Amino acid sequence: MQRSSIWLAFFSSLLIGFFAPQSADAAGVELRFSPSEVFWEPVDDGVRPHLPAGTPAAIPGSPDLPVVVKTVRPPAGKRLAGVRIVSQTWEHLPTPGAIATFLPTHLDRINPESAQVLKQLVTQTRGGYQRGERLDGLVIAPIQERESGWFVCTRLNLELTFEDDEGLPAALKPRSDSNWRGALHLDSEFDFQPQPVRKAGEIESSLFRPRQDGGAVDFVIVTPEAFVEALQPLKDWRMESGSYTVIKTVESIYAEYPEGVDGAEKIRLFLRDAYTGWGISDALLAGDTSTIPARFARSNFFTGDVIPTDMYYQCLDGNWNGNGNNLYGEGSRTAFFIDDETDLFPEIFIGRLPVNTAAEASVVVNKILTYETAPPVDADYPASALLLAEVLFPQNWAGEPSILFDGADLAETTAVIVDNGDFEITKLYENYLPFTGALPETLPAVIEQINRGHGVIHHVGHGFHNNIAVGLGGNSLTIPIVDGLSNGNRASFLYAINCTSSAIDFDSIGEHFLRNPTGGTFSSVGSTRFDFPGTSAAYDKLFYRLIFE
Repeated sequence: MQRSSIWLAFFSSLLIGFFAPQSADAAGVELRFSPSEVFWEPVDDGVRPHLPAGTPAAIPGSPDLPVVVKTVRPPAGKRLAGVRIVSQTWEHLPTPGAIATFLPTHLDRINPESAQVLKQLVTQTRGGYQRGERLDGLVIAPIQERESGWFVCTRLNLELTFEDDEGLPAALKPRSDSNWRGALHLDSEFDFQPQPVRKAGEIESSLFRPRQDGGAVDFVIVTPEAFVEALQPLKDWRMESGSYTVIKTVESIYAEYPEGVDGAEKIRLFLRDAYTGWGISDALLAGDTSTIPARFARSNFFTGDVIPTDMYYQCLDGNWNGNGNNLYGEGSRTAFFIDDETDLFPEIFIGRLPVNTAAEASVVVNKILTYETAPPVDADYPASALLLAEVLFPQNWAGEPSILFDGADLAETTAVIVDNGDFEITKLYENYLPFTGALPETLPAVIEQINRGHGVIHHVGHGFHNNIAVGLGGNSLTIPIVDGLSNGNRASFLYAINCTSSAIDFDSIGEHFLRNPTGGTFSSVGSTRFDFPGTSAAYDKLFYRLIFE
């Protein structure tokens, strides 16, 4: 299973402290790791080590090791020029078996440049810009093989050097009075500048403004003219909530941006202007791909694919077709470097309502407003979560003791974050016996619980654009079943760690959850193509930490 869109950096918390900088254009940082924090997962050809702050490197033909990605926020006006290892301390890592090889059957896909990432302790990655600020990155490979076995770098001191950032003037900057709620990255890992102080009430000169007072716009809804009336209640509610909101029609955007090579670029050009001129921090694409096109980005990871992603509308710096070959957002010439001039640091928050008619738009808007303004509150809703998990590998598990990857392990991680004492947790697992409080994940039980109504549904398992597998008996939720759900005004938020169930370029099951007028969901997060659970775990933890912590 593979995560949709393009490889993203994950953020960890292993920074212990800074040591004395060497000069005004250099700074020292220190990281520590410990063999005791490494945990081991049995897989087909051995064991796979994990680090709490790591993510799988996923380099075909190479050892299946984790890496730790760190974000660097350079001093104002600077960019990361280089990194030097000042000192390093290593400790032997006892292994419970041979460390597995990632995708040994795809040796034809080995890129020597990619494999070097795991052989080098520190690799500097390509940087970018987020809301006018420079961000750079480092990849740390703290588990290394030596002549006498495997070792962990327990202490690592680095010197980071900086240089003037010539690209900064071209970076897209928001209005200084933009109502921004905070950085999109969870933590500034290595932060070498203070947070900027926003000048309250400052209005920049711009002809591109929809407000008579010239003030900033917080939220823009892009939708076809035919859906405007259906979206008006959502706009009104956002305005009442203090978020200045504007509806912009697709037709007007197409007319105003003739220079765009296609509809997707026209909309992106508008969002760039709305970000720099209006100061937006949020955008909603209210329409399915037939009315608001998706950009298909090329990934060479695993078997390669062209993936529909709305990150194109969210990451507004850079050129997604920088090499001019019309393969957009080309990711993964190596595991950590990209071919196009694609900057994957987002400027705005983005969402999509995949609706095809005004009636469908009204259904979804009403479900959102019911949840936000007048949800039925009782002991079971909305402070409740339904956790669904099946054995991922072997795929056709039939109760045998050898389990290579159990989705319940990921669900249990979510349960720990969500269960803050106020949440009612219901667990339906295919392999339920080892987990306290878990019940068998059967299709009738799943349907019954969804119809009961839970604030959160979290699914870990297999899927496709027209089904979601639910474990015991080899059964699945299908589109007809989802269309018949009857949880009414007790709609759920769905987080789906499965393949393709949120494919916006299909009439997908995730869309049917959302468009069901008698139940289903009011919002969801899911994959548009393959979903790799090892990588998904990092997204999962980060998402729920942002919501519940």
